Amino acid sequence: MFSRAQQKYYRPLLKKAWRTHCARTGISPNMQSAYEQWYRELLMDTLGIYTTKQADKGKDYDVLMARLEELCDDGNTYWQLRAAEGDEVRIRHMITTAAKEAGVDDRYIEGICRHMNFREGWQNLPAKQMWRVWIAMDRFLKRKAVEA
Repeated sequence: MFSRAQQKYYRPLLKKAWRTHCARTGISPNMQSAYEQWYRELLMDTLGIYTTKQADKGKDYDVLMARLEELCDDGNTYWQLRAAEGDEVRIRHMITTAAKEAGVDDRYIEGICRHMNFREGWQNLPAKQMWRVWIAMDRFLKRKAVEA
């Protein structure tokens, strides 16, 4: 289930996508049964779920918002770009939070990257490589906790 803050953006975009669909197909926007069918198919096709209660608040939200934005066909791409970069943003946040907790700076993280033979700066890595950096940071935090 999406948070209240997420609902604030989700509901209006959902309504706009439904109205766009109705305009294209000639369905009345007030036809509840058609809306239910369209909505359930949207969730199943986009995320493989039947209700937003089954959705993840992070990645699923971004993916669904990107799909709704695409259905609106109004030229906006904010959610589509966010969905494309979502994993990197989330993992980057996890690494930054772990670094603050451990009391280390970017040089330590860059050292992990050099040790793993990653050529780019850690903030520019693809999600799979960034995830490996996160695992290394997590191990560092666990070792530090045991030593304390």
